[in-house]
Amino acid sequence: MPRTSASVGQGAQFFTGTGTTSPTYTAVLEMASISTPRKKRESVEATHLKSASDVDEFIPGGTVDPGEIQISGNFIGDATQETIQTLIDAGTVFPWKFTSAAKIGGTALAGTSVLTLTGYGFFTDSGEGPFEAKGKKVDIMATMKATGPITRAIA
Repeated sequence: MPRTSASVGQGAQFFTGTGTTSPTYTAVLEMASISTPRKKRESVEATHLKSASDVDEFIPGGTVDPGEIQISGNFIGDATQETIQTLIDAGTVFPWKFTSAAKIGGTALAGTSVLTLTGYGFFTDSGEGPFEAKGKKVDIMATMKATGPITRAIA
């Protein structure tokens, strides 16, 4: 049986950007979890009076919802994390980037592919916590809604 080519998420990063033509990206520091967008295509009911076995029929709709990115990590309150609050307060649509550099101990895993996603979006929610007395770290969480097409590259 062939050996698996699976990789781990270590080394993945989420970046916020500035500018539109050639954006400058800054990594949001100390993220522990990043969920990439799940695209969703609209479906349109197309059932008719002769539909087989009286079962509903559907056709693909004309629009695709590009989805959301969810990030969470260690709250450190630095400028990269505070950018999230600035962007959500202003309702700013900004360029973003995600990279999935599969690494273990800082070393790239041989034979793994790196996924890069880029697009535009805006933050819809963010927060920190819980703040607890006994031995727990404080987290930061945020959700970004993608808008428009997402460019996908695997290298």
